[in-house]
Amino acid sequence: MAGDHENEAGLIKIPARIILDEIQNGKSYKPVVHNRVIVTGDLDVDELNLPTKHVDRRPEVLSEYKKENISDVCKVVSASIRITNSVFNGKVNFNNTLFKGSINFENTTSIGDADFIGAIFCRDAKFIGDTFNGHANFNSAKFVNVSFERATFRFYAIWGYATFNGEVNRTRRI
Repeated sequence: MAGDHENEAGLIKIPARIILDEIQNGKSYKPVVHNRVIVTGDLDVDELNLPTKHVDRRPEVLSEYKKENISDVCKVVSASIRITNSVFNGKVNFNNTLFKGSINFENTTSIGDADFIGAIFCRDAKFIGDTFNGHANFNSAKFVNVSFERATFRFYAIWGYATFNGEVNRTRRI
């Protein structure tokens, strides 16, 4: 019989607030790591008081996507984040976020929308085997090395003005 915080698949439920606190307090030498969890609630970087950095955006990006809140100021996440074999039950919002460390959401399912509008990935970003059940919005995102191998987009994915530098592995399945 599964424990109080464990489901039939052996995934442990944790509130999004725990991960947000780890990101808020994270340092480049202390990654945020979770495996086989169900993240309950919205994972929303706008709830955090992170350092910010001015970034250069093309003027047409700022004007065309103003309604989507693309900004020339990004919140800075220093720690690497690895949340694998997991489920995000709420929305995921990393809009206008500069990720200094690597990001790994391998084999993770997003039930709600996943927004990375204007996000900047300075290191590897792995979305391998992910399932996006809501929309996946990567408008104006910048990637160094990224993999969406075996990723499934069940609703729609938006890539307007996204830039890919370095290795890119994209597979789209519906």
